[in-house]
Amino acid sequence: MIQTRPKEKEILYQLINYDCNRALLERVPHIRYLDMAIIFYYWKDWEDRSLGAGIVSKAQMEEWGYTLEELEKAAAFNTPRLFPVSFQPIEELIRELIGEELCKMEREDPYLIPMHVLTNQSKLFGAAAILYPQVLWAISHTLQGDLYILPSSIHECIIVPMSVKCSRKELEEIVKEINETQVPKTEILSNHVFIYRKEEDCIEL
Repeated sequence: MIQTRPKEKEILYQLINYDCNRALLERVPHIRYLDMAIIFYYWKDWEDRSLGAGIVSKAQMEEWGYTLEELEKAAAFNTPRLFPVSFQPIEELIRELIGEELCKMEREDPYLIPMHVLTNQSKLFGAAAILYPQVLWAISHTLQGDLYILPSSIHECIIVPMSVKCSRKELEEIVKEINETQVPKTEILSNHVFIYRKEEDCIEL
């Protein structure tokens, strides 16, 4: 625990699973969001962002004289600025892993579900990018319609246009399989697929 009050510019947010973190949430200020929770943390060392990160506890919030509203306001300003959004087709990531030729074969598969990865440029706690102002609105206009949001981990979400010939139930099976086989329990965000409605500019469970 750091002893000095962190500056407002050092407060950020992240998304975690609500039910899997009930014990933690009893000790930290948070905001319920769908089946997740927004929690707050601070960076102690701006030169090396892998060091000095700490979740803000209720005791710290009171000691430092912050309110929940002040934490939320500061984090909502800082997080998109310090961790800019990253949005790219999943095939670009596949290309990096398996090479151009195999990636080309995958693209030619007529049954391939078009997927994009939404995270931040640091790939750390990047699922919180769905909270960034106008990000999903801009993506929905780029992809020309409502969106499925697959919360693949606390570090990223997969975006799929709702125009695909694939049901929400089928996509949820994909999310559950990923969570069971590829994601550490501490990094599971949700087993549900969310829907972003373009016209209403909102996410629903």
